[in-house]
Amino acid sequence: MRGQWIKSNRVTNFGDWGRVEYCPSGQHAIGVMVKYEEIGSTNDHTGINGIALLCAFRDGRPSPWTPTSSVAPWGEWKDCNCPEGRDYYLEGFQLCTLPPQGSGDDISAFAFYMVCHTFGVHYCLHKANLGDQYCSDLIMCPQEYPRICGIRTQVEDPPWYVHTDDTALNNVDFFCC
Repeated sequence: MRGQWIKSNRVTNFGDWGRVEYCPSGQHAIGVMVKYEEIGSTNDHTGINGIALLCAFRDGRPSPWTPTSSVAPWGEWKDCNCPEGRDYYLEGFQLCTLPPQGSGDDISAFAFYMVCHTFGVHYCLHKANLGDQYCSDLIMCPQEYPRICGIRTQVEDPPWYVHTDDTALNNVDFFCC
């Protein structure tokens, strides 16, 4: 498949990279689903636990495919769609991350914005005031490959028998077609 990867800034680097997954040939993303644990809901906050693409055919009809890569177990899924319209698709993103906190609670990714063609930036999860946070600039697909159609995530998902300071999603890469 021809295309190019766009990558989140590597503010944290906990966990392993999951498998690469794509929308089926001829399809692209029109939004995402984000698995999110509310900050403040437990003593060990994780924020974003996973991201799945919402795929569609070129004519805008939704597809049943939701490529996900790796996903941690905490939180609930939330749909974030580009506004419907002619020629709408996901073309970029912004990820907000809390840098490593030393002896404090590491969270990693906690806010996600998506860029929809012809509509601009749409929030999926707003950033919270968490102190020393980092939000990337908008990271966009190149003109020759304008549509997001693939995903790969880096997720810290420790085994059930280890209690640690969990972070869940640390980084996401999107493939542009």
